[in-house]
Amino acid sequence: MKKTRLRTRIIRLLLAGLLLLVLPSLGLQTTEAAAAKPQAPKVTGSAAGYYVTLSWPRAANADGYEILKYQAADRQYHWFKTYKTTKAVSLTLKGKYNSTYRYKIKAFRLTNGKKVYSDYTSVQVKTACSPGVKITSTSRDKTDSGVIRWQANTHADGYEVWRSDSRNGTFTRVMTLTGSTKRTWRNSQLARDKEYFYKIRAFCKNGSGYVYSSFGGVKSIPVWAEPTPTPTPTPLPEMPVMSRKLMMVGDSRFLNMKGALEMRGASISPEINWSFSSWGGTLALFKAQVNAFTELVDETSDIVLWLGVNDCGYIRKYNEYIEFYKNYVPKWAEKGARVYILAVGPLGGSDPIYPSYTNSVIEEFNGKIQEAVENGTIQGARFVDAYTYLKNTDTTYLSATDVYHYSNDTSIKIFYYILELVTGSAKTRWR
Repeated sequence: MKKTRLRTRIIRLLLAGLLLLVLPSLGLQTTEAAAAKPQAPKVTGSAAGYYVTLSWPRAANADGYEILKYQAADRQYHWFKTYKTTKAVSLTLKGKYNSTYRYKIKAFRLTNGKKVYSDYTSVQVKTACSPGVKITSTSRDKTDSGVIRWQANTHADGYEVWRSDSRNGTFTRVMTLTGSTKRTWRNSQLARDKEYFYKIRAFCKNGSGYVYSSFGGVKSIPVWAEPTPTPTPTPLPEMPVMSRKLMMVGDSRFLNMKGALEMRGASISPEINWSFSSWGGTLALFKAQVNAFTELVDETSDIVLWLGVNDCGYIRKYNEYIEFYKNYVPKWAEKGARVYILAVGPLGGSDPIYPSYTNSVIEEFNGKIQEAVENGTIQGARFVDAYTYLKNTDTTYLSATDVYHYSNDTSIKIFYYILELVTGSAKTRWR
């Protein structure tokens, strides 16, 4: 009996020793190994536009982290990135608009050269629908309603219109419109004496939910204002009978002047010759035509030279003009012509392409030409300070379509200024 008990105890001890050898190879953990298992990371995901940010604080017992990313092509998660760090992690990844990104992150701990992993933490992030929706215009076209217009987004499934009583107030959604091609919406039942503020965002279907764009800025529908009646244009003076022929030599400012007169129905005298004015007019262009021009000049000619705006932005270009005028103006004067050199007119603002080209440059150019006329370098011409005339008597040139060309009213005013100059009659003054 005692031998049987002894044999049983020996067998139990052998089995216990065998289990201690076999259990680690089976992947089963002892209490100490279980304690070494790292904590699963507490991951948060967020999106800003089409960027995805994943972040998590340091996980207990972790020596690093592995990230797996879901691939829709095979519907499987694949290794994406490994971080060997014991610190907190934050990474920002570039994606696409209106997309869903899925990740699995697990921590690992190195034990005897082997990785012991935590459980996975899954996270899903949806990126925004599209860039912010820009409101292009608003208008109060009736006493009790207004229209909002915005840039359509072909990727959107629809738009939300939000409204507030003040620019920085609380906005409330007032309309949801489906369809990517929507570009306008009329808001009716508005108080006529109240201003309303709007912003718009797009939305896209994303799985069972929706993702939204950012808001693209705030614009208002103003209070109702009675339409301002269109003012009656100031009537043009009657065109005087021209006893002499007027030869207009210049650039596109003269052609704009002619067009402005025609738009107003002015009866332009056939004695006015515009043929030596051209778009982009420069001294080089006029030099190519000067011989043909000189043949037309006689004792009945009044020559108005309004050149330079396309050239005087270049350093010392005025020397070329002085030399040219010095050679040709006396020839015209000898034929009996009266020659007027008009100062280059002011710019209506700064040129974004040539910011160094300013009114101070024009003033220097005009000053050099005027000096050459007054000291006799250029003989047979009269210098006319049209620059100062415009600066002192007119500001409408500031409303021109660009910084070089003038408004129609300003162009017409200069025309009658020239007529008064060559005819000596104040009856040609306008405005």
